[in-house]
Amino acid sequence: MKKTTEIARFREIAQLLYRRLGMLQRDEICCAGVTVPQCYAMQILHAEGELAQGELAGRLGIDPSSATRAVDVLERNGHVERIRPDEGDRRKVMLRLTPSGAALTDQLMKTGDDLFGGYLTKFTPGERRDLVRLLRKLADAIGAESCCSLPDAGDRSTTDADASRRKS
Repeated sequence: MKKTTEIARFREIAQLLYRRLGMLQRDEICCAGVTVPQCYAMQILHAEGELAQGELAGRLGIDPSSATRAVDVLERNGHVERIRPDEGDRRKVMLRLTPSGAALTDQLMKTGDDLFGGYLTKFTPGERRDLVRLLRKLADAIGAESCCSLPDAGDRSTTDADASRRKS
């Protein structure tokens, strides 16, 4: 009986977090005329340097046509540029941030860090470490076992030590 209660409490908390974080993640303008999905795309390009457009779509967990529309807007606004590394193959398109896109991404990431950093002030340093570790473990479990899991959207924050701990 206790297990069911624990599962129900977990489900309720997960749904509450989903709703509250969803308010922050809507497909609305978040800052500087950039939608949240566009911001995610810029963060991935910021971390990777250059990326094929199809690869970006996969990393975002969206279909290629949606990625194309997001990139079209980012390109039109001067934040992303398309590069054709092989002029003989027009299908291959690489994406990278422009200098102004990189600067805007830095600004957006700082804004996000300030927001989430404020939440973390409610926890002791030990609780913060535990929270981050447990959320990573939950994200890994959901990604590995969910029937509708999406590719990781560019999170490169885990260390090699974290990866080896997850394997064990």
